[in-house]
Formats: sequence, C-alpha cells, structure tokens
Amino acid sequence: MNIVLNFEYVNPLVKFAKEEDGWCTHLGTVLAPKVIEKYKSKLVEPMPSINDEGIVVNRNNVPFVIVHQYDRVPELRKQINKRYNS
Repeated sequence: MNIVLNFEYVNPLVKFAKEEDGWCTHLGTVLAPKVIEKYKSKLVEPMPSINDEGIVVNRNNVPFVIVHQYDRVPELRKQINKRYNS
C-alpha cells in the first residue's frame, strides 16, 4: 500500500490524515506495551490515549473512527471484550 500511495498519479488523490483528525490510529506501534519503548522517541505525532470509557482518543479528545490493532494493548482489549461480549 505504501508503494501505491506514493505513485505520482495516485498521491494527489490521497488525503494523508494526521492524528488530530481523529480518523485512524495504529496502536500496534503507538500504545502496545511490548514495542512502545522502541518507537516512542520516533513518533512524529502525539500519542493517542484511552479514556475512562475505553474509547481511543487523540490529544484533543476526539475519538478515532478506526483503531487498528487495539488487541495489542491488553487494557483496551479487556475493556472492548467486556463491552461486546456481555
């Protein structure tokens, strides 16, 4: 996908969202306990957080529409499983 997005004729048609847009976040590298220390110093945008209701939000408290790899964050995985399996 990264290769296709950078093709000269595709790139102008793509909107690259930032964390502050609240569109999508990839928790596998920004909140996963097993890898966060490795990547924390390389992040180019603020880390998302998990509010008291188990919603992943950006620094402006805007909930993300897509939360990729939520299951890599044990605390969040428990909250989501509890919410949808009860």
